Amino acid sequence: MDEQQNNNAQINKPSNDKEWKLIEKVVMDVNSEQRRARRWGIFFKLMTFAYLFIALVVLMPSGDGASGSQSEEFTALVDVKGVIADGEEASADVIVTGLRNAFE
Repeated sequence: MDEQQNNNAQINKPSNDKEWKLIEKVVMDVNSEQRRARRWGIFFKLMTFAYLFIALVVLMPSGDGASGSQSEEFTALVDVKGVIADGEEASADVIVTGLRNAFE
């Protein structure tokens, strides 16, 4: 019993109290540093994700055909009503001009 009381008395000494405060401070500092490291890790992961997302959007070909390279061939159907003749509504000059505009 005397040894246990003696141990309890040693734990309550002021020098031991300083040691506990120092240990507590070290543990709190380590915890704080881990939190900071975790936050920076999350930040850089989000920045990497944003960079990859933006790169994907910029490099993705647009679906409106404005990219200049067409992978599919197509056929146009042009309706012409009437006689193709000079001075008529369906003259060769009008048809050729319309076909060129459609091709562009």
